[in-house]
Amino acid sequence: MRQITLLIILLLCLPVSYALVCGQSITESTVLTEDLYCGQTNGVVIAANNVILDCNGHRVSTEFHFEKIGIYSYNSENVTIINCVVNGSKTGIKIGDSLPLFKEDRQYEYPSNSKIINNTVHDTDFGIKIKEGQNNTIANNTIWNTIISAIDTVQAGNLNITNNRIYSRGEPLSIGSSGDLIIKDNNIEGWKVGATDNMISGANSFHFIGNSVKNVDCLFLDEVPDAIIVNNTFLFIDDLGTCIYLGVGCDNALIHNNIFYTNYGGVWGIDIAVNNNANVSNNNLTGMSRGVMVIHSTNTIEHNNFWISTIKAGEDPGQSTWKNNYYMAYDQPQEGCDDANSNGICDDPYHLYGGSNYDNTPYNTPSGWLKIKHYHLERFEDTHE
Repeated sequence: MRQITLLIILLLCLPVSYALVCGQSITESTVLTEDLYCGQTNGVVIAANNVILDCNGHRVSTEFHFEKIGIYSYNSENVTIINCVVNGSKTGIKIGDSLPLFKEDRQYEYPSNSKIINNTVHDTDFGIKIKEGQNNTIANNTIWNTIISAIDTVQAGNLNITNNRIYSRGEPLSIGSSGDLIIKDNNIEGWKVGATDNMISGANSFHFIGNSVKNVDCLFLDEVPDAIIVNNTFLFIDDLGTCIYLGVGCDNALIHNNIFYTNYGGVWGIDIAVNNNANVSNNNLTGMSRGVMVIHSTNTIEHNNFWISTIKAGEDPGQSTWKNNYYMAYDQPQEGCDDANSNGICDDPYHLYGGSNYDNTPYNTPSGWLKIKHYHLERFEDTHE
């Protein structure tokens, strides 16, 4: 009898498989059995908590000019949307709205703990949109040919955006007032440098780690203190743009171990404006007209490779600390870099563009500081054998 009871409970928890009609609201977990081609209505509306919508690879499509939503979770909690293909809508997938949930304890709360996983969204104005939701995850999705923004959020606290493939004709990412924000291991591509950027504003904490960013004019941060930008690749195939811009309120940023590459001279690498205590270290910057530009702020720029042939590899009016970097424009005696004692460091400082600041210990070979460390380690081992 106990086994039968457990079996009944298990069956009740399984998603229901049946054909939906356009605009239908669902209040239980559901598996789609066929495509939905909708015209002037929303596709699927999730109207209850704890619902899993599994499209099972089926398509949900609405007509673009009617400004409808493909899949809409209206202020429901613990919602999962998986394995869906959404196209043609004003917004592909939307979580939350301006009206909060009204709880039994009379406290207002916004939808939380939603998961948008393994979906394809294309040919929409907005790909995935979250409005005032908390603790949400956007992972393993493919979002392409969005006109305004691929992922657009407002006041979406504690947001995790991981392992998505994004191609946008507008902004790939537009994140506002996000609380704790993790953007990790995504492929992010813009249509044209100068037309697209990633706008991040008002995050309590921000981790941008292991992403590949191509042809996007700027990771633009505003009011994002303590940002961690580590192990990313920024590739430009156009002649204008800025890889990372730190706007107002972005103190204590760590920009570490990133690759910046372009074949065009009009691209800037890192632009730090009116911020303090940033650490820019162990980055490789290649081909751009300006490597790191610092304006009216005090920061540390160290152990970077500037594969830049112009004198503007580093630009600073004189307030930040520059040390132990490599400059391709200053690595030969004819360029002023003599190394009389063969210690791998130029005897004279490197004069930074735009002011009176210097790097007093410029290396004459790429990543020369690693070679020096290796040499001293070998000497230590030989001495202590």
